[in-house]
Amino acid sequence: MMLPRAANAADVQDRDVTIMTPDGECDAYFVAPTTGKHAAVLIWPDIFGLRPAFRQMAKRLAESGYSVLVVNPFYRTKQAPTAADGANTSIADVRPLAQSLNATTHTIDAKAFIAWLDAQRQVDTTNATPRPRTC
Repeated sequence: MMLPRAANAADVQDRDVTIMTPDGECDAYFVAPTTGKHAAVLIWPDIFGLRPAFRQMAKRLAESGYSVLVVNPFYRTKQAPTAADGANTSIADVRPLAQSLNATTHTIDAKAFIAWLDAQRQVDTTNATPRPRTC
């Protein structure tokens, strides 16, 4: 479902990106306002992975003034889309992807993803105090 554009939404530019990690190339999606530097947001999708719903969430955040990276946490096994039917995919079909990850893989990835974000001209790193949030 397409939501209406937010009032005073910033113009944004988006692109598919590849992030080098110690374990290989991660496919991801990056979107940010077209001008200025902005606080970064890292979105780690649920078990159904990087899909249109997360791209839309990222775009709406960017329109509100954030630089947003959505990653494919399952890049070691499969490029996005990893769930053939999105959120309608059976959990049994995607469980093996989730079981391939652990605290070590998450730590390796988080370091690579944050380093990539910090290197982007659209990201403001002047007051980079981590403030983890969960949804």
